[in-house]
Amino acid sequence: MRPRFLVATLLGCATISTALAQSDIRPPVHKADQISMSVDLSWNVRAAVTKFPQDERLKLYRLASIRVTHCGVLYGLLGGVTTRDAATAEALKGASNVYYRAGMLLWPEGAAEHDKMLQTYLDKLRKDQKNMGLFLEGCKNLAGTEEAAQKVIAAWGIK
Repeated sequence: MRPRFLVATLLGCATISTALAQSDIRPPVHKADQISMSVDLSWNVRAAVTKFPQDERLKLYRLASIRVTHCGVLYGLLGGVTTRDAATAEALKGASNVYYRAGMLLWPEGAAEHDKMLQTYLDKLRKDQKNMGLFLEGCKNLAGTEEAAQKVIAAWGIK
């Protein structure tokens, strides 16, 4: 899924994401590694969400899934449209797979609803692209420690 309307915007974000990708993302060697990393990312979200009252958790999982899926889309698009070395492009594509898988795992509704959410996000991204660098930084931190994930969720306004 590589809509043409995002190409120019993502090229503009290449400077921000290149430094992020080259310093912190390592390309997974195998798909199995990507699955393992998705489980780790999901665990971080789970650890953060369980700090909240039981009656808020379903909403939190839904919102976290939306954000994590968005991270996957952005990393995938950046890996596909920006000019960089092959290893960095592979790293971004691998990160995209990790985040997208985790987002699907956390989604509390069906696949059709997940697809609708994703399309809505792409439409919003086309209109508002000001904070993409900050959003990507949050994506990176979400995959860090459980504490970092909790801070990201709080910063994204998931309360």
